[in-house]
Amino acid sequence: MRKFAAVIMSLFCAVIIFFSLLGDRIYRLVTPDARTYTVSAAVRLESGEIRLTLPKECLKGGKVWLLEPSYAFERTVFTLKSVEVSLSESEFYSDLYIVESGLAQGDVAVVSCEKEPREGMRVEMEG
Repeated sequence: MRKFAAVIMSLFCAVIIFFSLLGDRIYRLVTPDARTYTVSAAVRLESGEIRLTLPKECLKGGKVWLLEPSYAFERTVFTLKSVEVSLSESEFYSDLYIVESGLAQGDVAVVSCEKEPREGMRVEMEG
């Protein structure tokens, strides 16, 4: 019985050491990268109003995927959340939408992702 307990304890310690040393590398291998865009005010309309803009490549199936930060140990973990937005075509820039509603300045939108985005998926922010 003592040998069995010693073997179990040794295996447990080996697993703890393994994940302590390699856990971060494993996490980065299985977590897809996402290229991002920070929503910002960039267009002044003829009325003088300043509006937020969004690259057209951020819109996927009528939705925009945003990064939601949460904090775990010494790292920031990002999960995806989809939001429905109201957009209009930009008169001046063919690659941008003007945001009517649904986004706020500083929101971080996903431009592209290594895997198909889904609600609650964890991703690494690429830039």
